[in-house]
Amino acid sequence: MTRLRTSLLAGLIAAAFVAGAAAPAAALDDQRRPSAEDRGFQRSQGRGQSRDQGREQQQEVRRPISESEALSRAQRQARGARFVGSQGRQGSSYVFLFEKDGRTFTVSVSAY
Repeated sequence: MTRLRTSLLAGLIAAAFVAGAAAPAAALDDQRRPSAEDRGFQRSQGRGQSRDQGREQQQEVRRPISESEALSRAQRQARGARFVGSQGRQGSSYVFLFEKDGRTFTVSVSAY
């Protein structure tokens, strides 16, 4: 009789564990990030969105650019100045040194 109770109790504990482990997985599926198809669908309906929702979606998509991409943007801004060096990433921007007509100046490019 005790063997039967022990087996039933072990089965109930195992079932409760499996059910408890499945619940968070189901919650994660409901909270998943929208895929590219979902975002495209949302954009097509976007006329009814508030500005805050649009900004939140933009902030999710933004990723930092590489230093080489930032350098090419800085060279376009410097308009023919000679590249002297890089001060690297400072906060949320890259800082580059350029020289033109004997003057040294910096160009800051957003990392996003």
